[in-house]
Amino acid sequence: MISVITPTFAEDAPTPTQPLTLREQVNRALLAFVEQAQSKAKGVRIKGEWNPIDPRLQLPVCPQTPTVQALNGRSSGRLTVKVECQTKGWSFMMAATLRTYQNAVIAKIPISRGQIIDTQAVELRETEITPSASGFYTRISDTKGLLAKRSIAANQVLTHTMLKNPDVIQRGQAVIIEAGNTQFSIRTAGVALASGAIGEIVRVKNSTSGRTVEGTIISDNTINIPL
Repeated sequence: MISVITPTFAEDAPTPTQPLTLREQVNRALLAFVEQAQSKAKGVRIKGEWNPIDPRLQLPVCPQTPTVQALNGRSSGRLTVKVECQTKGWSFMMAATLRTYQNAVIAKIPISRGQIIDTQAVELRETEITPSASGFYTRISDTKGLLAKRSIAANQVLTHTMLKNPDVIQRGQAVIIEAGNTQFSIRTAGVALASGAIGEIVRVKNSTSGRTVEGTIISDNTINIPL
């Protein structure tokens, strides 16, 4: 379930007979800013954090809820926001943080380089996603059977750069070199000069001509050379 997390220091809403203080107005404006960010986010949870405004800040109470605008063009992480009351003609800057949480595939245990990923090694867990994070897995099924390209520490988020499909062709293996297109193709024998997975580009030596070319692995014994 997607939920909006409000700062723990937010004050209780005043009763209808109590006028809002400037601090309460700013807290409400920032809460609305977080709720707006949450409404635009799909499949993630947003948590907003900020410090109360300096009590020495003497500004007239705004007739309506002040507006809040992020100034650095970022939608999450550490932000500088502008709080403004156009009616009273005042504005000020303050720091705020929008933390993003999403379910991601996490290493339950240390994973060694070359290890095949199985359900015993990973779990789906809600974790904080930094603004720079990208290409991480959100489903365990997408990682099952993949190969770790390097060592992965426990509790680390698994990304696409960490895993690869297992090698289906080994270096020195006799292969079929296929050159052509959808209309015709030519096949000849060759030797793979590197190991690789389906979709990877490797060097292969033509056994007849002795020529070395590069091609894409398309099966466990075939390398395709585009014409």
